[in-house]
Amino acid sequence: MKHEFHAQYSLALQPDFAQQEAVNYLTDAPKQPPKHWRDLGDVTDPAARIRLLAQAILTPYKDYARVGTHRTQGGLLHAINLEIPDRFFEQQSEDFLAPLELSPTLPDIALFPRGSWAISFKFTLQKPYLSKDDTDFYILDNPVRKEWVFQVPYIAPSQWKGALRASMVRRLVEWWSDLDDNGKQDDSNLKKFVNCRIQLTRLFGNEKEVALDDKALDAYLDKKGGEDLAGRYRKLLKAMTNTGFFSGQLHLYPTYFTEISMEVINPHNRETGAGTLPIYFESVPAGAGGTFALLYVPIGGTGESDAGTGTERQQSADDLRWVAEGVEAMLTEYGFGAKTSSGFGVAKSEVVGGRVMLNADVEGLDLPAQEGGAPEPPDEKYLKYLDDSMMRVKVRGDDGKPMRIVKYGRRVHEGRNPVDGGSQSEYRKFMRWYVAHGKAWRAHLQRDAPPAKSPGWEFKSLSEFVRQTKEIAENAEKMEGSK
Repeated sequence: MKHEFHAQYSLALQPDFAQQEAVNYLTDAPKQPPKHWRDLGDVTDPAARIRLLAQAILTPYKDYARVGTHRTQGGLLHAINLEIPDRFFEQQSEDFLAPLELSPTLPDIALFPRGSWAISFKFTLQKPYLSKDDTDFYILDNPVRKEWVFQVPYIAPSQWKGALRASMVRRLVEWWSDLDDNGKQDDSNLKKFVNCRIQLTRLFGNEKEVALDDKALDAYLDKKGGEDLAGRYRKLLKAMTNTGFFSGQLHLYPTYFTEISMEVINPHNRETGAGTLPIYFESVPAGAGGTFALLYVPIGGTGESDAGTGTERQQSADDLRWVAEGVEAMLTEYGFGAKTSSGFGVAKSEVVGGRVMLNADVEGLDLPAQEGGAPEPPDEKYLKYLDDSMMRVKVRGDDGKPMRIVKYGRRVHEGRNPVDGGSQSEYRKFMRWYVAHGKAWRAHLQRDAPPAKSPGWEFKSLSEFVRQTKEIAENAEKMEGSK
C-alpha cells in the first residue's frame, strides 16, 4: 500500500475521460465516484478532496478544476458556491476549535502582573482578506492561509503582530514626515520620535535590523529619523536590555474564519485592452467575521519604571492608547494581509462584544464604565439544556461531552428531540454561549463568594475604543502631574 497521499490517489495517471469525472466528484457535482476509479470514494474529507484537486495542474483540466468552463461552472469555484468548504470549516470549529477552547478568549486578567490589560472584539470584513498559505501544492497559486492541523482559514498571531507593528510604524513615519524643517529640529518632537521608537520596541520586541553595536545605522527608522536620533535610540535600547534583544509585551491571538471565496485579477494588455491570463485568489469574503484579541503584560527589562509607581500606571495607559490607535488604523485604514494597497483586508469600524479588561491601579481613574462580577448568564430558553449549571445527560454524547450540533439536529429531524423543544439553530446558539461562558458560569455558581471584580469597559466601535483609551491616558497623565 502506498503511504503518500497523492501517490495513493494519482489523478494524472487516470485515463483522460476519468480525469474530468474525478474533478467533478472532488467538487461534489456527482454523488458517485468515477466508474473507473472507485477508490476515490474513500476520500470523504472536503479538505482532502480539495488537496487532491491540485493534481489537475498536471492534466489538461487545470482551468476546469479551478473555475470550470465559460458555459459550465465547475472545479473549486463550484465547490465554494455550493458552500462545501464553509460547511467543513463550521464543522471543524464546532468539533475541534470550540471543544479544545482554541478560539481566542480573554484570560483571567487578575492572574497577570499589575498594569496588564487585554482587548477582544468581533470584527466584520468590509473588503475580502487575502493571504498566502505555506502549502506547496494547491490548485490555485494564491490559496488563503489555513491552520495546519484543522485546515481552517486563519490569521496567525505572528501575522497580526507584524501587521499591527507595521501600522504603528507607518503612523509614526507619517507624523514625522508631516513636520516641517523647524518641527524636525524641535527638541520635544525629537524626543517624541525616539520615545515612540522605544515604545514600539517595548510592545513588539527589538527591530531585526538593529543591534547595539551597529555602525551602519541603515535600518528603516534610522534612515527616517537620521543618525542623531538613531544614536539616541540605541542608548535607550541599551538601558532597556544589554543584549539588544527584547521579546515585547504584546501577545496576539489567532483569528479563525469559517468562509472562503474566490477573487480574480485579470491584467489587461495595453494594446488590446483585454486580459487573457486571469489570476485567481482564494479569499475570506467581505461580510465574514472573526475575533481579534491581544494581551499586554508589562514584565521584564523596560528600564523605565518600578513596579507600583504612578509612572508604571501612566506607561500602561499610554501603551493602551497607542495600541488602540494602531488597531483602528490597521483594521479600517491600512488593511491587513496581502494586497492591502489595492483595498483588500479592511474591516468595519463597528464591532461586536468589544471589551477591555485591566489589572491595574485604577484608583482615581475615571473609566468609561466599570464592570465585572458574574459572567454572562444563560438565556432563559437555554435552561432546558442545563441541569444545575451542568450539561444535561440527555444532550451529552457517549463520551460525556456535549452532543455535536449535527447529531442533535439529526435527532430533531428524526422526531427524537433530546429535550422538550429546542431546534438545531437554538442548540447551536446555546453551544456558542456554553463554549464562551459555560465554564465561568459553572465556577461562579459553585463559589460561595461572588467573583472578584476586574475593572474594564465595553465598546461598540473602534473609534469609540480609541476615544475611551485617550481619556484614560489623559487622566493618568493628570494624576501623575498632580503628585
